[in-house]
Amino acid sequence: MSSAERRPMLPRKKLIIVCDDSTMEHATYLMQLISCQERDKADTQIQADSIEVTVWSEKKYDDTLSSLTTSTYVLFVGNGKVAKRARTNMLMRFDKLGMHYGWLGTQGCLFVDPLSLNRDNYTEFKELCDRYGKDFGDDPRLLGGAKVGAREIPAADVVVEDAPDEGEGISPDEPREDNNRGVARFSPKAVGLRIGSFFSNSAGAIRTKAGALLSSGEALRRQYSLLTLIMYRDGLPQFLGSR
Repeated sequence: MSSAERRPMLPRKKLIIVCDDSTMEHATYLMQLISCQERDKADTQIQADSIEVTVWSEKKYDDTLSSLTTSTYVLFVGNGKVAKRARTNMLMRFDKLGMHYGWLGTQGCLFVDPLSLNRDNYTEFKELCDRYGKDFGDDPRLLGGAKVGAREIPAADVVVEDAPDEGEGISPDEPREDNNRGVARFSPKAVGLRIGSFFSNSAGAIRTKAGALLSSGEALRRQYSLLTLIMYRDGLPQFLGSR
């Protein structure tokens, strides 16, 4: 008799991952991790066939709330209205670099504070990625802040977008090496269109080497991706009562 045949069949636990449109990618990633048939090096003690996982929108959760029981595990991902309401009294079990997860009973949460990753803590973030084997395939630098008149634009507010038309907020004679330091260039016209949108490494060209600059949106995505992996490996077994 194989070890699989000797292992007692336990009742399957039902886990509902609740998210909004902005965190659907990360809810799906967690579902994919749980569904893996091969146990990874971290030994999560979670068997793919022991959990029934579904992903719900916040609206579906609200519409179905009256029919749920305490035997159903629910994990809220993100900072949606329903998620914020649900996590009010939860105990945070992980709290680093603006990334959090925790739970109370059979309801848990996973969320990231916007604009929490910056130049000061990015090295620590990279070390955490290395510890969990999370490789994003490059080593980008966070964009630095910039001044528009007397106003300081935080680094996290600076985003990389499609290249503007030639001449919009960019000097044709801008030296290439300046941009390798992630320096933001602004003009009154560019600011009027959207503060922090225009960067270049030459005339009219924002597109630098892949990963050379990390926008606030990309920083948030990476934080969620790492936090999801940490939750899967460390938090989920405890949340589901596996250890």
